[in-house]
Amino acid sequence: MTDTTIRLVSTDFLPDGREIRYFTITHSSGTKLEICDYGARITGIWMPDREGQLDNCAQRFDNSEDLFRVGSYYGATIGRYANRLADAAFELNSQLYTLPANENSNILHGGDGFHNRVWELEAEEDGLVCSLTSPDMDQGFPGEMRVTVHFRLLEGNAVEITYRAEANQDTIINLTNHSYFSLGGTKQVDILEQELQVNADFYTPTDPALLPTGEIRPVQGTAFDFTCPRAIGSRIKDDDPDLKIGQGYDHNFVLRKSGRDELTEAATVYDPLSGRELVCFTTEPGMQVYTSNFAMPETVRWPFSHAKHSAICLETQGFPNSMKKTWFPSPILRVGNTYESRTLYRFSVRE
Repeated sequence: MTDTTIRLVSTDFLPDGREIRYFTITHSSGTKLEICDYGARITGIWMPDREGQLDNCAQRFDNSEDLFRVGSYYGATIGRYANRLADAAFELNSQLYTLPANENSNILHGGDGFHNRVWELEAEEDGLVCSLTSPDMDQGFPGEMRVTVHFRLLEGNAVEITYRAEANQDTIINLTNHSYFSLGGTKQVDILEQELQVNADFYTPTDPALLPTGEIRPVQGTAFDFTCPRAIGSRIKDDDPDLKIGQGYDHNFVLRKSGRDELTEAATVYDPLSGRELVCFTTEPGMQVYTSNFAMPETVRWPFSHAKHSAICLETQGFPNSMKKTWFPSPILRVGNTYESRTLYRFSVRE
């Protein structure tokens, strides 16, 4: 017996004519998770504040035109290879694969990737399952890949995402979810006074293209030290080249792991105004902290703030550019093996 109800709430059409659908998973307590089959994306997470008032804590667009035009990463499943890969190319099994560059000479988030696909979506008793078959040489990546993303709304106000993938050739994979969290809900202006703690003693500094240099640097004594909770904005304007490049945080943190593939705590975000707290757990070795470093155009119609730093992303992942930095955890998926990854976002309230 489940305490959740799943239903189709609306349909829409993208500017290119593709039909998309929105589903909700609603718990008997009133909390709600909304999923769209376009990009296998989270389009809403309604959680209570300290007064018991529900609000959406995941930024979303009110219309498909803005979603398609400026927000295609928002809440989406990112793949085949999340984050950045230098020179839009990699070598695997002594063969060079060339990918479509979409950020200068590099590739970001797999090119025209999973975020821009309409996935098959099925309701199951305990959640929603999005499925996609990515053909051989899709965006230049070898092998046909079958991917599923399972979304669940759990007891205790937690959102669980489970990824699974298999391929018929050796290939590479790095999946993540790109939700923009707004713990203050639709009333939030920015995240600068929210507190962040990251369970990481190291991070991977970047070059001017936001690609990891390959160095694994201690956070101690830097603006990247979130081992103890502190306001996100407390050092975001430090005279640090890494911060200036991206106009804020857009960096991979090397998570403390108790064991390979074990679900461990990655980060905590706390909003003093609403009382909402978000704790992220993951099986992944890394997490990209992105502080929404650019203002949203005023022409965009949505209920959230248009200000710079209006949200935070906690993108659990393998390390960026890992095919070029071979000492990073490997993203290679071999034939006969199954890629599995799990991330959990647990919400609560501090009185």
